Amino acid sequence: MPNTQEHSCTDVSCVLEKVSEKLNGLIKEDCSRRSRALTRCDCPAQLVVRLDRSCGIWYVHNFVDEHNHRLATPDEAPFLWSHRKKKDFLRTEIMSMEAVGIRKHVMMDVLKCRYGGYDAKSNWTYSMSGTGMSSVHFNQS
Repeated sequence: MPNTQEHSCTDVSCVLEKVSEKLNGLIKEDCSRRSRALTRCDCPAQLVVRLDRSCGIWYVHNFVDEHNHRLATPDEAPFLWSHRKKKDFLRTEIMSMEAVGIRKHVMMDVLKCRYGGYDAKSNWTYSMSGTGMSSVHFNQS
């Protein structure tokens, strides 16, 4: 739980909550890459937890358990953002490639050759929607 000195409310929403920028017309017209599929669907699911400062107890203020999309199956769970893990050696390798300016799609090809492709998904998984540092995720075994 958040530090009671700093926070009095925490909001946890579905990862598909926000509508894609494409729907808002914010995508550049002169983009050199192909357009990606829409991934956000304005999902209403959320959990809001608040702090009652008088007694110092956190309580559920609002809970909506209605998703407007299909949920991930157990087979798809390793590909969810919250389930991805990277081993230190792979993180170092990715950061080294990034430091010399190797693009992500080339990193993917290199790591696919070294560790196997999708058929070897027990060893590693990947997603092109990573955050800055890398988009390759090695499963811990």
